[in-house]
Amino acid sequence: MSAIKNVTGVVAGILLALFLVACAKPPVPITKKIGGGSALEMEAPALPDAAGAGTAGDSPSSGFGSDPNGGSSGSGSSSSSVTNASGVPIQRGPDYAGYDPKDPKDPLNNPKSLLSAEKRVIYYPTDGDTVPEKYWPVVLAHAEYLVTHPDRKVRLDGHTDERGSAEYNLALGQRRADNVKKMLLAEGVKEEQIEPISYGEEKPADSAHAETAWSKNRRTELNYKPY
Repeated sequence: MSAIKNVTGVVAGILLALFLVACAKPPVPITKKIGGGSALEMEAPALPDAAGAGTAGDSPSSGFGSDPNGGSSGSGSSSSSVTNASGVPIQRGPDYAGYDPKDPKDPLNNPKSLLSAEKRVIYYPTDGDTVPEKYWPVVLAHAEYLVTHPDRKVRLDGHTDERGSAEYNLALGQRRADNVKKMLLAEGVKEEQIEPISYGEEKPADSAHAETAWSKNRRTELNYKPY
């Protein structure tokens, strides 16, 4: 009987050790999770569908939702050629002192790119602050752009719908912006290139009092200087 107990104890110890090792693995950059390559070749997600959204409101019911990848800040690169998180070389384009929204050569002004103005918005489910997986290609595209243009800076504007207290919505909007920042940092963007802020419920994209509007207001917008 004692021998059986000893064997059981050894097996339990091994299982516990394997569990702790698995939990200690470093976060995987989104380039690894979505197959590597260039995010600029992927399709942008569509606007949120209000029909499938929740109705509980942006209120403190789900707690803190952390970024699915975590990660630490990268150093960026100023060389003529850099690589993304998958090790794929990225040929660097010209640097600019500031973003010119009228410059047709700037990738940010290409309407077919994931970097285009109409695609620089990430939408969330009710109470959600983790970046939905369908928006990872958008975040990856901006990460590649920022790594290859280290002089550029992006502001991440976190927003919520009107439900919930003002204090909670400010905190929720900040978490939404911060989680996008974490994903950019994991892809090698420099911290000084990113400015996450929260507007809470103060700047709705749609001021109607219905889910069709609320689904558009639960968002993070990526804005490049000059704003």
